[in-house]
Amino acid sequence: MKLVRLALDYARKFVLSGTAWLPVVAFMLLAVVYVLVAADRYSATVTVLPASVSNTTTALDSLPRSLGGQILGLGLRSGSSEDGRNLQMLKSRRLALAFIHEKQLYSDLFPDRWDPEAGEWRQPEARLLSFGGNDDDVQPSEWQIVQQFRAMTKIRTDEYAGTTMVTMTLSDPDRAASLANDFIQFANRNIQQLDLASSEQNIAYLREQLEAEGNAGLIGALSSLVEEQMRRMMLASSTSEYAFSTIDPAIPPEEPTGPGALLVLVFAFSSGIAIGAFLLVLESILSGPQTT
Repeated sequence: MKLVRLALDYARKFVLSGTAWLPVVAFMLLAVVYVLVAADRYSATVTVLPASVSNTTTALDSLPRSLGGQILGLGLRSGSSEDGRNLQMLKSRRLALAFIHEKQLYSDLFPDRWDPEAGEWRQPEARLLSFGGNDDDVQPSEWQIVQQFRAMTKIRTDEYAGTTMVTMTLSDPDRAASLANDFIQFANRNIQQLDLASSEQNIAYLREQLEAEGNAGLIGALSSLVEEQMRRMMLASSTSEYAFSTIDPAIPPEEPTGPGALLVLVFAFSSGIAIGAFLLVLESILSGPQTT
């Protein structure tokens, strides 16, 4: 009962106290300003499936352990391992940086620091407002650029369905959908180019081994690997969806996903109440026990 009375007493004091309500009013005003000023954010999602292209395990199994180990070092992979590698490349920092540079996304990632007309980073004294990072630096670091891109781009994998979803969130719904689709195409093109170059190197090495070998069985196995690499090169050259096949392309969303006015206001009100209650308790402690 004493605890209930104490809680009711503090609740009455909170209602009657002007000090306790100051944080609530301040937080609510800030929240209203933020909701009115912040631009709507739109999220567009593209859904893809891995496009497995080959399985070289049968030919590799027929090779001696020593030669098979050398050929495995060339990077010949089964379809499942390729799917995992492609997904990791999709999430990689290198691919993100290359995509940012090709699409010139600096104005989307750092609108206050990038001058789109001049095509360069603004000098610190030329910025009216700057949010995040070190304001004294003219150009953000690669780490900062990738972090901003990953905040804008979410990659999720459904292990059960085997699908991967790439979501872009921007203030422009059309640009969000366009960039989501472009990112998948860019990933396909880059992985395709890497595998083409790798296959050319593999074929050159395998042909050297064919010329050096005299065992008919080994020649047959090596020939199968050469044929497999040739098939991979033909497939890589003839398809645009080399690593990821799009099953549901991104389309411009019609409804925003943020900033979420109700959630912002509820959070501001709750934060104000918590700080106000803390100030009230602190005031009671500092003022000492009251006699009635």
